[in-house]
Amino acid sequence: MLALARWAIHLKDGKTLTDKDCYPHEVDQEEITSIERIEGDLIATIMKSSCLTSFFVKTSASQDINPFEGGTRPVQIEERIVGAFLPPQERPVRLELIIVPGTRNVKLRVLSVNTLRKDGL
Repeated sequence: MLALARWAIHLKDGKTLTDKDCYPHEVDQEEITSIERIEGDLIATIMKSSCLTSFFVKTSASQDINPFEGGTRPVQIEERIVGAFLPPQERPVRLELIIVPGTRNVKLRVLSVNTLRKDGL
């Protein structure tokens, strides 16, 4: 079942929610034990801790436009991201654990941002 999901949200009561159910930011953050971003057989997991809040998932994609052929090329998925924020500092800090489809590379990106948004944008 989880192999077909894009993400999984594990809860304290033992339930697992997937992308077919909801986004992580729509769940009571105190009930989450971990979240996973799934790309084929590669899984990136962030475990709940007192150092993290506001879990989210994102996808980074692009699409080339070719004006000479009069159309667009297919959408290219560049990154599949699962992340969270550090509790309020002077400025919010966003953590992103990234899977790069095709290369199977996994990256960790940490950014200081102006606003904490529950959807991670």
